[in-house]
Amino acid sequence: MTFFRIARLLALSAAFAAAAGCAAPQVGLLPAPPMTIRKEAPPSPARIPSTAPPAAAPQGTAPQGTALQPPATQAGTASAAAAAPGAAPLPVADNTIPAPPPIPVGWKEYTDAIARTREAIARQKPGEAVAAWKSIEGGPYRADAIFHQGVLLHLAGDIDGAAAQYRRGTDDPPIHQPSAANLLGIYLMKGEIAKARALVARSVPSGALAPTIPELVNNAGAVLLEAGETERAGTLLATLSSRNDNSAAAEWNRAVLAWRKGNAAAARTISGQLPAETGQLWVVTASRAAWDNGLASRIAGPYSSAPGGDRRLTPLARNFAAYTAYRAGKSDAADNILSEAARAPDAPPELMANLGLLQVERGRWKDGRSTLEQVTREYPSVPEGWLNLGIFREVYAGDAPGAVECYRRYVSLGGQRKDEVTKWIDWLQKPAPPSSP
Repeated sequence: MTFFRIARLLALSAAFAAAAGCAAPQVGLLPAPPMTIRKEAPPSPARIPSTAPPAAAPQGTAPQGTALQPPATQAGTASAAAAAPGAAPLPVADNTIPAPPPIPVGWKEYTDAIARTREAIARQKPGEAVAAWKSIEGGPYRADAIFHQGVLLHLAGDIDGAAAQYRRGTDDPPIHQPSAANLLGIYLMKGEIAKARALVARSVPSGALAPTIPELVNNAGAVLLEAGETERAGTLLATLSSRNDNSAAAEWNRAVLAWRKGNAAAARTISGQLPAETGQLWVVTASRAAWDNGLASRIAGPYSSAPGGDRRLTPLARNFAAYTAYRAGKSDAADNILSEAARAPDAPPELMANLGLLQVERGRWKDGRSTLEQVTREYPSVPEGWLNLGIFREVYAGDAPGAVECYRRYVSLGGQRKDEVTKWIDWLQKPAPPSSP
């Protein structure tokens, strides 16, 4: 057996280890944190000039995000002087200060709700302030009232209740952009990509200018990545850089984008510059194993269980659980874990590609070939399926032309090992050396 074939055989034996993060393309995105609710009342319109918008109030601290904008006032132009009912306006001297505009309808209730919200959050009981906002839904601040109820429920851990409120802000035009941003984040965390993609189509239509709210831009870009619309996702995420608005979530999603385009080096560089608190997140560390071959071995055990409640992370956790069993010499347990995970609805095809590798390594060549052929047939855009099938054809089936076909598909799809695989193609196409006499 030649050196190159031995190298490929070793690659196959090590591939399951290197593939411990292969599910990352389906589950490794990081939505922007929920946009926050006010914890300080905006200044009263009575204390600001009628020609200026209300000043922004200080942001809260939890959760991280962009503070809601102050509500638009309903006040008109200030009258020159106060007048009693039925009386003519009093004459005004040139140096008289104009009277302030009247306080808008509902303003007192709005600021009262802000005060109750601040107090409830301070006591870590955000849900108790929901009623304050519900009571002003019928007034001029309806959109804010609905959105704030969603944020408070979000903070309280009632994700379904929060999503229901955000949908109220997005079901009918004009779409409330903060509600759309937070709802996309929930859809991403639940893995409900079809719902998220439909919302992106309405809130960030193709050809329109990118929204001004960075959380909406980031979450829409992440949804497009999940939907396989890599080019448009890149264009949308690039607008954040052009505005010098680079959150940790946006930087991470740009790392995922670079990897999906086959640039593992760029993915490593970008993700290596993330803030420490972001880099320590389960989803970030686990997914980085996709472009850091040494990371899987270092983190497999601690990452075999996903954080509670996030269904997107379950396939990746099962992948690490299988790898942990594999490293312990329990290949039968690893096989069972991957087989069960690959049968689940919406399982990432990378899990099936890993299963095929494991079956081949265990000597189940027929099952392994069938699994790998199924991956390339049902998921032709997944590079790993073509790479693994190519290795099987070359090393085990002795089918060099068939292996070259697979390797070429892998390279054309931008697989992260494309430079190495290109050399394999060149070697396989060289004429055989003459036989020794």
